[in-house]
Amino acid sequence: MPILSLSQAAQAAQAAQAAQAAQAAQAAQGTLSASSHGLLVARDGIGGVWQQPEPRPFPSVAAERLGDWQASSRLFILIGEILSTMTVQPSMDGEAVELLMHSGGSIARIIRPSADDFAQQARLVHDYADLRSDRLAEITDQVAGSTGYLTSLLPFDPARMPRTTDLLALAEQIAGFAAQACKHLLVCPRPHVLSAQIQPMIATPGHGALPSGHATEAFAVAETLRRLTLGVVAAEAGPLLIQMAARIAVNRTVAGVHYPADSFAGAVLGFAVAELIATRARIASNPRAVSFDGTGIANTDFFTSQVWSGSDWSFDGPGLSLQGNAPPVDVSPTVEWTWQEAAAEWGV
Repeated sequence: MPILSLSQAAQAAQAAQAAQAAQAAQAAQGTLSASSHGLLVARDGIGGVWQQPEPRPFPSVAAERLGDWQASSRLFILIGEILSTMTVQPSMDGEAVELLMHSGGSIARIIRPSADDFAQQARLVHDYADLRSDRLAEITDQVAGSTGYLTSLLPFDPARMPRTTDLLALAEQIAGFAAQACKHLLVCPRPHVLSAQIQPMIATPGHGALPSGHATEAFAVAETLRRLTLGVVAAEAGPLLIQMAARIAVNRTVAGVHYPADSFAGAVLGFAVAELIATRARIASNPRAVSFDGTGIANTDFFTSQVWSGSDWSFDGPGLSLQGNAPPVDVSPTVEWTWQEAAAEWGV
């Protein structure tokens, strides 16, 4: 059975847009303030006798209509387009999960580390605590999300780039859904469960460890933004986006809530989500299949160079591999239109 549902998508999208809606309402109130009572009295004063309107033809149903809707509605529709093609499925033995396409084939497979692997990974988490003072501001900022750290690398203005904002919100939300489904199925313990010496510096989320949701979201957003701005912004921006995503992932280990293994799994899943969105937008012909096998990872640490060559994915870390191309995925006119409009905002 599919783990991700459209009802979950709607709830998450609504939460993601709550702050934005509140800010918009506050701004509107300053220039467009009108009370219900005032409007009632004004209508009585000018309404007059009913005049029958002329019938108006229905607008054509097309992807371009998306731009007419409010932000939360756009995001609901885009999330539904992606979730309609994917399922997170456990293996028969419960040791692995796969991100499957309804058209057939897997684009991401994650095998969880063994209990002994996690015990050895916990030592790395303990040692990373030495960086907590240096990274306090970053870690506390990123508890609520980290997209702002990625967009800070580029001349991004959400007020002038609504379609880019939609696309990044889509990548973040789909990554979050996929990560939560994997966590639920893999049931990996958090570091502080193994040792009281970890003593996390922030509240530990109430769900499993692997994959890291922050890592999944950061790599999905970074890769989406890199593809969107390729050849438009400075050449060093792409690698810096991936480096920032990796730093965000490592910050969760510094904070004491994730193992390095969680970052490996999150990077794999995040890249897969970005690839799926790009494929549905006709930017990629068909998604590359990726995998992470955590068995035997032991005390191996996570570094950017293990997942990134400088210009593209480069899975040189333990248990990481590219599995060739998955079967083609249908293009979504709605996602394609959003990507094209977002690209136009960057002058592409």
